[in-house]
Amino acid sequence: MTPGIDVNLPRTDASLPHDEEGITVTIKGNKALFVEGDQVAIGQFELRLKEILTKKPPGVTVYLRADKSIDYGFVIEVVGKMRKAGVKELGLVAEFSHEK
Repeated sequence: MTPGIDVNLPRTDASLPHDEEGITVTIKGNKALFVEGDQVAIGQFELRLKEILTKKPPGVTVYLRADKSIDYGFVIEVVGKMRKAGVKELGLVAEFSHEK
């Protein structure tokens, strides 16, 4: 996981897998966008992600950590740019909750 970038993740009672070889994309509550811990402007996001993907094995999973306060439209915009960059496998990261 990417320490140092605090986001208020949505909660789930289902455990989600996390592949340590994956790429992490984080969207903070103020819509600041990070790829592997480095802040990236939305206009440069697709290009930066493409560059990183070329250095990873084919089919690598990209994990999206989005603050729960981010509007759905912005998340969908980011996911669209991820698909254009060549992301085939996308995982959504949530905070595991023990509450029932």
